[in-house]
Amino acid sequence: METVLAPKVPVSRNAPCPCGSGKRYKHCHGAIKPFSFTPHRLAEYEAQVIANVEAEADPTRRLNSRINLLIMEGKSFEAATLLVQEFPHFLPTNTSQVLGTRTETPIERLVIGNGPHLMWNADADDLEEACGLPVVLADLNAGQGREALAPKTLVISTGTSHPTLSWPDLLRAVRAHTPGCMVVVWLFDNHHSYLINAQVACSADRCFPSHPIPMDYLSQVALGRIGPRIPLATVQWSRPQLSRLWKLYERERRSDALSGHYALYPQGHRRNVLLAQAIEDWPQTDLSLRRDMSYHRQSPENRFLQWRRYKASVCLPLVNDLSNRFFDALAAGQVPIAAPDILDLDRVIPPDLQTSLPIIRLQDYTVAALRDAHERAIAAYDSEGNEGAERRHRFVLGNHMLANRIRLLVEETAHLSRSHWRQSDGFQT
Repeated sequence: METVLAPKVPVSRNAPCPCGSGKRYKHCHGAIKPFSFTPHRLAEYEAQVIANVEAEADPTRRLNSRINLLIMEGKSFEAATLLVQEFPHFLPTNTSQVLGTRTETPIERLVIGNGPHLMWNADADDLEEACGLPVVLADLNAGQGREALAPKTLVISTGTSHPTLSWPDLLRAVRAHTPGCMVVVWLFDNHHSYLINAQVACSADRCFPSHPIPMDYLSQVALGRIGPRIPLATVQWSRPQLSRLWKLYERERRSDALSGHYALYPQGHRRNVLLAQAIEDWPQTDLSLRRDMSYHRQSPENRFLQWRRYKASVCLPLVNDLSNRFFDALAAGQVPIAAPDILDLDRVIPPDLQTSLPIIRLQDYTVAALRDAHERAIAAYDSEGNEGAERRHRFVLGNHMLANRIRLLVEETAHLSRSHWRQSDGFQT
């Protein structure tokens, strides 16, 4: 294994980078790194988060902050219990008048929201091919797509929960606009921000969570509306985009440096502590932890190159979740390092398939364990080289793209009975 080491003598900024990427040092490991949180700065930030909870005056924001603080402390069960206890005081108004128990409705067309940043690169033709139905993509958050609503339309709202968005109001407005259509949501973030997710679940006809959590609060507050879990996938490129980008850059050299760029969320305390410590103790990595959310404003090509240039990256959950980044790593041909507390990994990708891809499991949340996992990931990548990288890429391209998940969502919705969901025995790859 060739490890990227800090140069013992100064390297000219215009010279090739010692990591072997083929890039100039100034554009690779000699680049000025963006601000990342150190362990000390992280402790200061978390103390401020706790103080802000106590100072919050708005009841909705205060409850949401209290829930997220419990999650940050590793008390997800207690957070869900608090949500269930307090939720009747925050139930969306007029829910009963707008919604009710729905009978099975034929689906003849799809209107899919593409306002959230994770949906910006959705491709209507790609989705139509996967689902066999006409597809209209519209920014539902901005009031678009109403002209496409008609009876027998399935409206799919996807993306992240954001407490400042009037997502529940939006869903009820869409449903009221065309009573003959069905409105479903695919919750990307049901593993945190429980309050907004619960309000959304009560404002749609049906709701599909993405992640398992210690206590199923959604079924308790939105009885009869919760469907089986639909895991996340690679969504930042469509299937045609990903195929084109892979062919365009398939001969690019890769770096041995461990990769992983994370946005700072206070709920992910365990993840934040490990990343901050690794950034401080192991400067040869390309890890970052910051509050910069500019990644999704970059072009699809630039985002792909950020993944394509590495052999391995680390996938750490916010709260036990199997995130998009896991599938993005495989889509770019990397060997992903998966944390031990990702609850749904064995259900989505069986252990024998994890061994053959391969996927490296992190033993615990220490820098020493991360170094060991990185060494095993690089050795696994080098043992098969480009052939293994292409196999991982094709695995995601065929099984774990947005189009695969939307098709699954449509199939699950189509199997509704009058009184309950068809019971699913688990997601199959």
